[in-house]
Amino acid sequence: MNWRTLLTITWLELLTTVRNTVALALTLIMPFLMVLLMGNVMKDTFNTMENNMEDSYLLPAHTQRILTEVIQEHDDTIKESTITHTLQEVDQHDFIIEERIHEGTNHNHLTSFQFFSASMFVFFALTSGMGIGSSLIDDRKNKTLKRIYAFPVKKSEYLLGKIIGNGIIAILQALSIIFITHVVFDVHWGNQYLGITLILLLLLFIAYGLGIILSIVMHSSGALTATLTIILWFMAFISGGFTGYPILGFVSKLTVNHWAFDSLATLMAGGKLQDIILHFVVLLGVAMVLWSISLALYDRRASHE
Repeated sequence: MNWRTLLTITWLELLTTVRNTVALALTLIMPFLMVLLMGNVMKDTFNTMENNMEDSYLLPAHTQRILTEVIQEHDDTIKESTITHTLQEVDQHDFIIEERIHEGTNHNHLTSFQFFSASMFVFFALTSGMGIGSSLIDDRKNKTLKRIYAFPVKKSEYLLGKIIGNGIIAILQALSIIFITHVVFDVHWGNQYLGITLILLLLLFIAYGLGIILSIVMHSSGALTATLTIILWFMAFISGGFTGYPILGFVSKLTVNHWAFDSLATLMAGGKLQDIILHFVVLLGVAMVLWSISLALYDRRASHE
């Protein structure tokens, strides 16, 4: 590995991105605008949902039934032991029902701005795959890749330089989302910074794996951008990233957005790393599958350049 070559390719990739000031500005500002828009639009809905949940714990239907049965059975001669036993039964049922309500719904306690901050964090991390995919296609169409390979540059150095260059921009975007939403919307991201970092890295690996695959099978950056846009918007929509709740139930669990968002929501709600081990395993599995396919296709395509 020639580190000087790697750094040169990374630097050129960064310069290419920075020179397009409009695209760079949109990359950094668009997530904030999306959170601002959807957070305000859905604010009342989230407040209503939270109030309904709190009210549901005041006197559930099963509690009324149990107390009614006790009163009807014992009338005015209710013994203290009977009341104690009844309250224990009520508490036990309350615990079971509350546990079922909160199972798999860590976002129930998030504000609208927290919800959509996490959602946009996931969505825009995945869109970073467009950058590397489009860059690979443009280099191939402009004959830049052939000129690069005319020098002693390895395929791995070229690809890794592209990944690092795009990764730096994606990380800056993620940091801007966390910082701006915290300062402007008072969004609390929890204190599990390692967990958030791991989630981001897994999302970037997934995004780049998908972007590389599409760059191999497609012939224009426009087609790649359109295809990825459709895929990512569809996944975000059915997973609830744009609506505040999953659209297709179980189907939403088949999306990357679901697992990434749910892990972020867990950490935001005060969860620990051990609470999202399954999420890490799923995201890592998806990343490994995509990278196995992308590297095989890339190596085959590069050998014919």
